Amino acid sequence: MGRYRIVSRLGSGGMGRVYLGRSPSGRGVAVKVVRPELADDADFRRRFAREVSAARRVTGFFTAAVVDADPDGSPPWLATAFVPGRSLEAAIRAGGPWGERPVLALAAGLAEALEAIHGVGVIHRDLKPSNVLLAEDGPRVIDFGISVAAEASVLTRTGMIVGTPGFMSPEQLTGKPVGPASDVFSLGAVLGYTATGANPFGTGSAHALNFRAVYEEPELGDLPPGLAVIRRCLAKDPDQRPAVGELLDQLAAAIAEGDADGDERTAVLRAVRESTWPPAAAPGPAHGTASARAEQQRLLASALRALLRHRAAVQEQRRVAAAELRSLSARRAAAAEVAATAAEVAAAAPAPVPAPQPPPQRPRPPRRQPPTPTQRPTRRGALRTLLGAASVVAIGGGGALAWRAFAPEDSGETRAARWDIAPGGALSPPAVAGETVYFGDEGGFLHAVNAASGEERWTFPTGGGVAEPVVAGGVVLVAGGNGILYAVDAASGVERWSFPLNGEAAPALVAGGDAYVSVRDVGVLALGTESARERWTVPAGGAMTPVAAVGLIHVPTSDGLVALHPATGERRWTFASTAAATPAAATGGVVCYATAGPDALLYAVDASTGEERWSFRLDGDTAVSAPVAVDGAVYVGGAALCALDAATGDVRWERSPGAAASPAAVDGAVLVPDAEGRLRALDAEDGGPLWSFTGGDAPLRRPATDGGTAYATSEDGRVYGVPLA
Repeated sequence: MGRYRIVSRLGSGGMGRVYLGRSPSGRGVAVKVVRPELADDADFRRRFAREVSAARRVTGFFTAAVVDADPDGSPPWLATAFVPGRSLEAAIRAGGPWGERPVLALAAGLAEALEAIHGVGVIHRDLKPSNVLLAEDGPRVIDFGISVAAEASVLTRTGMIVGTPGFMSPEQLTGKPVGPASDVFSLGAVLGYTATGANPFGTGSAHALNFRAVYEEPELGDLPPGLAVIRRCLAKDPDQRPAVGELLDQLAAAIAEGDADGDERTAVLRAVRESTWPPAAAPGPAHGTASARAEQQRLLASALRALLRHRAAVQEQRRVAAAELRSLSARRAAAAEVAATAAEVAAAAPAPVPAPQPPPQRPRPPRRQPPTPTQRPTRRGALRTLLGAASVVAIGGGGALAWRAFAPEDSGETRAARWDIAPGGALSPPAVAGETVYFGDEGGFLHAVNAASGEERWTFPTGGGVAEPVVAGGVVLVAGGNGILYAVDAASGVERWSFPLNGEAAPALVAGGDAYVSVRDVGVLALGTESARERWTVPAGGAMTPVAAVGLIHVPTSDGLVALHPATGERRWTFASTAAATPAAATGGVVCYATAGPDALLYAVDASTGEERWSFRLDGDTAVSAPVAVDGAVYVGGAALCALDAATGDVRWERSPGAAASPAAVDGAVLVPDAEGRLRALDAEDGGPLWSFTGGDAPLRRPATDGGTAYATSEDGRVYGVPLA
């Protein structure tokens, strides 16, 4: 925007969206971009240009200065100094109300900011806790000097009032002339909120808050004597409120009463500059009995949530430790058995070794009731028993079968990462396009980093949750924890559009210029990727990420697999089974998906007709990764990683240990993430080890590949770029 590079979105409001930007020299700025409906209003543009010109003359220490603007731009925008710090609203929500002296220090800083703003003829009109940022050296007032531009604009013509319920003055709400006294009223409401932890005019609808602000007295409880000035600021009559200069004198006197050193001016300066922002919550109960009870309940609830999170974390640590101990014991037992068998073989007299017999094929059971194999153990089975955790691979050639045994330690060449970064928190599986890697974190941010170096390019807030991105056509699609699907420009990180999904969504499928999104308890939606226009919705319980094949969209659901027409959503066929547990994969006219439970199966269904091609029994006691289908093979991970022929279901090879997440197939190799923080590359032909990479101890997510590099994220917040060759 202008000469500023947009890095991420900070928030939005009635005037537009706010982004974090960087100047050419690297200085941080907050860029506010005006909403389109306002930008199209000629009256608004004139007022906006006039008010921005005035706001640029504000130089008060406790304000975020306007550093640049383009009122004639398309759209109009302005940039202010970026203030690193949380808002007053967030601080009160997190820590509760403040004590008397911190409130006085805050009041002095805000009053001085208003004095500077009013000094150039600007009225703020929307002073509220979220427009006060708490920097390390004191509060900063933001968003001054632009709200007035919306007066008599398209907003007010459609019945909207510029301002925030609970913090607007009576004259603002009743359409009377608005002057500096209106900002003083808003200041009183902000200070009342800070001192009590609640809005002075209560909660409820905007109409209820506005009515109380005009006709009822504020609820402030038993304020300390030093904070009595708050009530004067909240007088209904503007003439009864103190002017800003008078207010500063009263605050200075109240602060100086608790400061024996120096005069009032020095006391105020010391109070503001020496305060910790945000300060600690007020000691003891909050002012007013009702506020005290509410605060105690909030603290108890917060403590309980923390305790439950801690307990869950301890239980998970114990589970992981027990699993690691069992795995170690099994490996030791297998090694001991191999050693004992080798000793027996060495001690025995030499004898001709019979040629190995072909192993029995793993039976392909009928759907729903797979039978238990009853064949006698073959030489292959005996060898697997002897080797324990080792893997045995059958290699066909010239009509004969040869056997190769791979011990767990045989992982091929060891590789190091080209780069690794630690954004922190659990991360989603990555996506890669061009020269950028994209991934989500549990804090609700979508990240874009340089694929060659891991250097961050931009971040975008998604509303919470670990969001898995999908990249197509220069757009990143990601479903936030707030139930909204965002389309983000892949190059800049700027939002192109958003669409409410009203539920938890699986990663989208993009095919033919449309996005197909499975939403829990809703079904499958088809949206245009350019404009978020909804094309159709098909109800489907338990829907998972679909796959496109033979001109149809195939969706695993709680009732099996459903094939839909991409243009209309019309059902072409349904393959009934127990509930799907994984997304679908397709290759060679076959769609595969897995079910869960004791009778877990991997199904292969004809993509055109919906007829079953084959099914393969899975270990129902082991979590199964989503299948990956490519070049006529299907790879599915559980206790072991299996490679199956997509046309027949025959086992090509098996390899232990299995995959902790879905593998990836690229250039004749299968990349397998495991629970011990390793990424193993296996030969796609026979499952033999090619190379391995070890990150940390945390399990890795499904990798993504592009340009000779594999990218993997972990559950402990790390991202790795690993060379493929």
